Amino acid sequence: MTSATHLTGAGRGALGLAGLSAFYGFAICGLLVLLARVGPMQAAIVLNLELVIVALLAWVALGEALSATQVIGVLVVVTAVIGFQISERRT
Repeated sequence: MTSATHLTGAGRGALGLAGLSAFYGFAICGLLVLLARVGPMQAAIVLNLELVIVALLAWVALGEALSATQVIGVLVVVTAVIGFQISERRT
């Protein structure tokens, strides 16, 4: 006899909500650790990459299409973050 676990729609929703809550808690803890280690100014610069990472993950994991405007936006954000990192090291 084999047993298989089948989640109903409500079960999958509850599991998704639990996973979302766990990842959110992990992210907030990571943010607090980041702030303590690098300071608020450096953390703000790094946190600008959040939307870029989400867009790239959606493209890779979900097959979302990125428009030319979105790709340009990603390049602008990444260039700005790199520029701030370089200029901060010089001062």
